[in-house]
Amino acid sequence: MSICDACNKEAKFSFVCPECGGRFCKEHRKTEHHNCQKRGPPYETSVEEQKAPPALEPSNDDHTPESETNEFYNLEEILFTEKNIPALKRYSVHTKGKTQDKKPSLVAQLNAIKTPLAVLMIISILSGSLIGALVIPSGDTDNLQQRYDTLIEYYTELQADNQDLNMVVENRAYQISSLQTELDVLSQEYSALQNDWDSLFSDQTQYEAPSINQLSNWLAADSTDQHTISGSYTVVDQAILLSLEAKNQKVKLGVITVYGNFTEELSEYTYNVVETEGGYVVYIDPQTDEIWWTPGYEEVSQDRIWNLGKYVSVYVTEVDTIITPWIS
Repeated sequence: MSICDACNKEAKFSFVCPECGGRFCKEHRKTEHHNCQKRGPPYETSVEEQKAPPALEPSNDDHTPESETNEFYNLEEILFTEKNIPALKRYSVHTKGKTQDKKPSLVAQLNAIKTPLAVLMIISILSGSLIGALVIPSGDTDNLQQRYDTLIEYYTELQADNQDLNMVVENRAYQISSLQTELDVLSQEYSALQNDWDSLFSDQTQYEAPSINQLSNWLAADSTDQHTISGSYTVVDQAILLSLEAKNQKVKLGVITVYGNFTEELSEYTYNVVETEGGYVVYIDPQTDEIWWTPGYEEVSQDRIWNLGKYVSVYVTEVDTIITPWIS
C-alpha cells in the first residue's frame, strides 16, 4: 500500500508520474489529473491553423517534382489531420527583405513528430513494465492469503494464551500480597512478644541472693505449683511462670531442662535453679516446690550421675538452659 500524492489516500497500486516523479492512484495517474508541476502548458494554435493543415508547395529551395509533391500531399493528408495533430508550426524564410511562407517537406514533417512519438513509445513501455510489476499473479495472491489466514489464527491463539498467563500472574500477585500481609502481621506480633520478653527478663533488676529459709517461705506462699499441667500448659511454662513471680521478690530463678535416664527410662525434666546466700546452688521442682541440691552444691552437668530430688541414680545426657540463673 502507498499514499497518493494528490488525494492522500491509500492505493493498492501506485503509478509514478514520468514528469514530476510523484506516486498517484489510478484516478490521478495522468498529469492533467494531479496538476503536475513539471508539465508544460498545452501548445496553443490559432483558429486559422486549426482549420486547415498546411499544403506542401514546391519552392525554389525545395526543387520538388510535381509527381513527388502529389505523393507528399497524400501522405500529409493521412498523417497530419486535425484528429492526429492539432496544429503545425509555420516555417518562414526571408527573401529579398520579404517574409515568405515555406511549406515543410515530408522529411521535415516526420522529423517534427519523431521525438514525441519516441517519447510516447518509451512511456508506454515503462508503464506496461510498471503495471506488470505491481500486479500480483493470482497464484501468489492465494498463497499470501493462506499465509495471512495462518498468521491470524496463530495470533488469535497467542492472544488467548496471553490472557491465560495474565490471569495466572494476577492470581500469583494476589497470593503474594496476601502472604506479605500475613508476614507483616506476624512480624508485628513477634516484635511485640520480643519486647515483652525483654522487659520481663531484662537484667536491670537488682537481684539478691536469698537464704534457704527465705526461699522455702516464699515458695510455700506462692501458688504456681497449684496450676494443672496440660497440653497447652507444660512444665516448662510452669517453671518460667515461677521465675517471673520470683522476679517480684528480686530473686532471679533460672530455668534448665535436664535430659537423662531417670529410673532406667530416657526422659526429661525441667527445674528452676538459683544461688542462695553463701554461694550455694540449689534446684527447685516447680510442680512440688521441693528444694534440693547436689553433694557439695555442684551444678548439674552432663555425663554425670546425680540424685536429682526424688529421682535416684540419674545419668544426665544433656542440660539445656532456658533462662540463665543469677549467680554471683
